[in-house]
Amino acid sequence: MRYATVRSPRGTPVFVRIDAAGTAVPIAKAFVAVGLDPFRVMVAERRNPRRAPAIGASFPIAAVRKFYSPIIAPSKVISVGANFRNHIKETGLTIPDHPRSFGKYPSALIGHGDAIRFRRRDTKQVDYENELMIVIGRRARDVREKDALKHVFGYTVVNDVTARDHQFGGDQYSRCKSFDTFMPVGPWIVDTEDIPDPQRLPIRTRLNGVEVQNNSTADQLFGCAEIIAFLSRYTTLEPGDMITTGTPEGVAWGRKPQRFLRHGDVLESEIVGIGVLRNPVRTSR
Repeated sequence: MRYATVRSPRGTPVFVRIDAAGTAVPIAKAFVAVGLDPFRVMVAERRNPRRAPAIGASFPIAAVRKFYSPIIAPSKVISVGANFRNHIKETGLTIPDHPRSFGKYPSALIGHGDAIRFRRRDTKQVDYENELMIVIGRRARDVREKDALKHVFGYTVVNDVTARDHQFGGDQYSRCKSFDTFMPVGPWIVDTEDIPDPQRLPIRTRLNGVEVQNNSTADQLFGCAEIIAFLSRYTTLEPGDMITTGTPEGVAWGRKPQRFLRHGDVLESEIVGIGVLRNPVRTSR
């Protein structure tokens, strides 16, 4: 089953459940108050999104023209970097002995179809990083690796857009990863019933139709279960929290010649079994 936050054909922002036929069933209102997320509210009220009743008329997901981030107000977004060996090699990083984590600001969230925007006077080295994103479904604190995936609701696609000139210019990853619009997510969450093993998912990225990344989550240094177990030692993971899990090789920083994002580019971030997250790039002076 898939889940998304969209603007319905009637213009109402709703959280929807999408069946195999592509029918979107509204199961919660979105944006009813600042900071409230429909998924988090449903979990807090012990309502299961898989079985939640409709709150309005269904519609084809193909009719949707506006997607938001599937989770619009997470309590936190935690990113894990340096998690593919070839990506570590191409960027000159060192192989870590445990997951390297940092935070991304939720204000950077955008949805499928939204534009990645930046001013050229602010950065000249904006890079793409296609990644699998974990969406937590149950509170997790000090969980064991063998039990970690029981705390996952589902998975989605994220592009961990990064200003490399800030990243390698002394930033501690907070600014370079959290410019406005630097966290496109979507188009939807696929729940764990359809993805029982997150370590067998091909990752492919296309820039203007040309493939620039092609690998699989099977090549991650630390799998999803190990990441959740490690993070939950130090931080309570709440329903709706999102965790990025690292990008494979092929980023602009590691290419020769380097080819960073430009005005007019179209970025397609695909994870087979989930879908394609498509975002145009718009720049200004």
